[in-house]
This record gives sequence, structure tokens and C-alpha cells, in this order.
Amino acid sequence: MEFREHNIKVTKTAQYYTKGESIETCKYLWIMCHGYGMLAENILSKMSWANKDHFMVSVEGLSKFYWKGMRQKPVASWMTKKNRLSEIEDFSNFLSAIHTKYKHQILSDTKIILFGFSQGGTTVWRWLHHANVEFDVFINYAGWVPEDIIFTPEQVQTWNSKELYMLYGDNDVYLTEDRKTALRDVVSKHGLKLNYKMFQGEHRIYSKILEDTFNTIY
Repeated sequence: MEFREHNIKVTKTAQYYTKGESIETCKYLWIMCHGYGMLAENILSKMSWANKDHFMVSVEGLSKFYWKGMRQKPVASWMTKKNRLSEIEDFSNFLSAIHTKYKHQILSDTKIILFGFSQGGTTVWRWLHHANVEFDVFINYAGWVPEDIIFTPEQVQTWNSKELYMLYGDNDVYLTEDRKTALRDVVSKHGLKLNYKMFQGEHRIYSKILEDTFNTIY
């Protein structure tokens, strides 16, 4: 007798962290997604340069595990290839709930900035594909554009009217020449208009790079 896989919806308690003085008066609302094997507060520690105009919401992946063994620290991940469609739906609903919660609290002219580092960048793209998300800027820092989904022409037209940034370090171990070619092919396939920025550094978040990128936009 063959076994069968089943799925059931359950209620899960998810975590996110905030940093900022006032959501009601901020000029910039950040919704941020960490990379594989990180925690949400790791990104907020890179935002010490942001003043009271900024309110930051750092969301944590729904899957937790111990980094390199049970005696090590717990970290998070957004998805794996197993049950990937369910995981994409779950984290997209989570991110949409966060977006809706804070969108209703900000001023009408507050700018919404989406930020994703590494796996978090790809996560944001999947969320945008899954839901109608209002935003002004998307900073994909050392992330990827999913090659396994097709964005609609309407989605691409909307996103191309925003500020889309792709940041990479020149010493990023994951950005090989083959990966550069593959990335260009994926972006071309989707028809996305991205602003590329290469900086001196490795596969990690540099506070100064993030600050400089923000200052080139606003």
C-alpha cells in the first residue's frame, strides 16, 4: 500500500522585529527579509545610520533550525524545495499581513522600501509575484531573481515604474561568472529594469553600502 502526503492549515506564531521612533510620522517604512541562516534582528543591526525618519520592520522566516548542530544558535530560513509552493504561500501571506498592518498606519506620502538580503531578496520577488504589494523601492542585496516563475506583463510594467536595485559585492563567493550570465538571462527573460550596483566586498550586508544606496535614491 502506497503512502500519501496530506496538507492541513494550522495557526502558527510568527516573529518580526521593529526599529524606529514612530510609524505614524515616519517618512520611510522598510519591510526587510533576512538571508538563509540568519535572524530578523541581524538586519536591524545594520541600520544604525537610519534616523527618526525611518521605521523598520524586519520579518523572520517561518522555518527555524540550528546552525551547524544542536549546540549552535537557532537561525531561520524562508523555504526549501520540499513543499515549496505551500511555503511560498505561507510566507507571502505572512509578509502581506505585515504590509497591511503598517500600511494603514503611515502617512499618505510615506515611501515603502522593500529590502531582501540573499535568500530574502528572492523571497521578496516571490511575494511580489504572489500578491499585489504596494511599494516604492525594492533593494535586492546579494539576492536572486527566481527563474522558475513567470511574471505577468502587468506585474513587470508596475514594478519597472518603481526603483529596483540589485546590489552585489565584487568578492561575493556566490557571484561567479556563470551566475552573472544566468542572472542577466533571468532578468532579460522577465523584462525587468534593474539598477545594478557593484561594490567592494563579500556576501554580507555592509551598513555603509546600504546607507549610500538609500542616499542615491532620496
